[in-house]
Amino acid sequence: MFTLFLCALTLSARHTQSDIDISQITTVGVERAQRSLGENQLVSLHSVDVQQLVIVDENNRIINRISAIQLNGLTVLQNLAQGMCVLALLLAVMLLIENGYRRLVGFTFLVCGALLVTNSIALFDVKNVASLSLNSQLVMLLVAFTIYVFFYREINRSHSQNSYSKSVQFQKNHLIAFASQSGSAFSIAKRFHGLLPNAFDLRCLSTLTPQCLNHYQNVLVIASTYGEGEPPEKAQRFVSKLHQIDSFNTPIAFSVLALGDKTYQDFCAFGHNLAVLFNEKGGTALTEVVEVDKMDVNAINSWWQSIARVFDLQTSNEVGFKNEYQQLIVDSNLCENAQQQHRLAHRIVLKGSQLTYQSGDLLEVVPRLNQQKCISIINRHGLDPHQFVQHNGVKRPLIDALCESDWLGETAANAQQLVDKLKPLTPRVYSIASAANTSKNAENTNVEIFVRRHVRADSSPGLASNYLCDLSRDDTVTTQIRTHANFHLPTADLPLILIGAGTGIAPLISHLKTRHQSGSQADHWLIFGEQYSQHDYYFKNDINLLHNKGTLSRITTHWSRQEPGYLPSKLESEQAELKRWMLNLNAVIYLCGNKQGFGESVVAQLQSIFGEHNYREWLNQNRIRIDLY
Repeated sequence: MFTLFLCALTLSARHTQSDIDISQITTVGVERAQRSLGENQLVSLHSVDVQQLVIVDENNRIINRISAIQLNGLTVLQNLAQGMCVLALLLAVMLLIENGYRRLVGFTFLVCGALLVTNSIALFDVKNVASLSLNSQLVMLLVAFTIYVFFYREINRSHSQNSYSKSVQFQKNHLIAFASQSGSAFSIAKRFHGLLPNAFDLRCLSTLTPQCLNHYQNVLVIASTYGEGEPPEKAQRFVSKLHQIDSFNTPIAFSVLALGDKTYQDFCAFGHNLAVLFNEKGGTALTEVVEVDKMDVNAINSWWQSIARVFDLQTSNEVGFKNEYQQLIVDSNLCENAQQQHRLAHRIVLKGSQLTYQSGDLLEVVPRLNQQKCISIINRHGLDPHQFVQHNGVKRPLIDALCESDWLGETAANAQQLVDKLKPLTPRVYSIASAANTSKNAENTNVEIFVRRHVRADSSPGLASNYLCDLSRDDTVTTQIRTHANFHLPTADLPLILIGAGTGIAPLISHLKTRHQSGSQADHWLIFGEQYSQHDYYFKNDINLLHNKGTLSRITTHWSRQEPGYLPSKLESEQAELKRWMLNLNAVIYLCGNKQGFGESVVAQLQSIFGEHNYREWLNQNRIRIDLY
């Protein structure tokens, strides 16, 4: 391939004009070239030791020259390019059809048509004998080379994945779908999709209809329950359409991994409801519904082992889903509203290396119990806090094991029995407030989160939030980045309407900082609500700087203890401008904050302003993005 490129680059046309008398020369019978010349002629000019081809006009005036070697080279090059394009395209079509990408075959034929059009360009142009032809051949070779490299990689991947299965011959009729609100279901689906054979598609449930499922024989669904037993916002349309059909048109086997939180009354309700619906529409369950409490790795991998047995996959040496935590160091921990003792909010900056995230992503934090309190309780039970026990396959002191366990003071006959009966502490996720580094191949060296010190209804401190707010500089924190694709910035530089309240401002600030860093020319509108302007105007300096720099073009605030009503009432008064941004400027709305009270009322207000139809359409088009907790 590279040799062909080098040969092509050695060919060049010389452009001259001359009044030399060439009346005695004869026309060369090159039919294809002659047809492209019209009234001009391709002729052979003989001299003592040189034979060259020239193009003359109707007055026998030389208007261009090309050697016989160049003509032959171009002809050979053209034939090779045609052959390689045809071979690459045939390979592409065969691979697409074999692996079920039939809808992409149409695109492949469009490429074929484009190449044929390119090839129909005249071999010679009167004003530029070889250059146009040469460029067209180079384009053809480049396209062929690109197609060849891409599909060669896909074939290798296909062969590698197919060797992963012992006996099942897949025909691209399998699907792994996810319904995710905060990225948990997506991260699991993405992990398992990488382990499954190439015959599995990966799709978000919001992009599917019940009719789409008729193309698949087996459907694996990873479904998060949102709020009190509800489907995630973007999965609601799929559920509604599933209710409307009588049955699936083709036999479908399914399995559901249901994600949830046992602190909610309707634990994993959406996963179970989805399994019931699939069964009512004629689906057959491959496995029982597996419930996952707060991303419990053991439950997730139990489901994966069941799937592996169904499809006879070799998984003995393969870990299904695992957490990939890393230790970060506290760089700073600043309280933003020290006067609000009952609802303190902290900006916490953690530093590390190889931190890869986008604005909108989440930081998962594994909390620890207070060591001094644990030692006090252990001593009261007569146990030695420094006695070694086996914990997660490692021998370590009892106090270290208990600080990482969900321990409320329970006891046991001995230290090892106590550790064995406890579960790990549940990780918590927080929106990232720092800007993502948009430079190519660059890594982030720090990440910032914004945390409210939570107090439970019984006046006891919230475990994760108080652990984080009590951190000191140089303390270590166990974390991992959680991708939250639904809350990422749009790829196009579109205007943004950023609506948040309380600590929900964190990802909105991250978006604004990232847009400023990338040199965005779009308009950005921040709509923010809290209690007091003098105490709770979080990130005020950052907001003013972004406004002065021109990144933030419009700011709307509402202070509930100083003004009548709440933030939704401010949205109502701004409805004309909101409509203009959405209908005329093609803006994208980002909404973040507490679901109860704030989130539900804002969603209702947006539906009222835009109408239910527009709201749903924009939600499904990712022009309304929601992150409520």
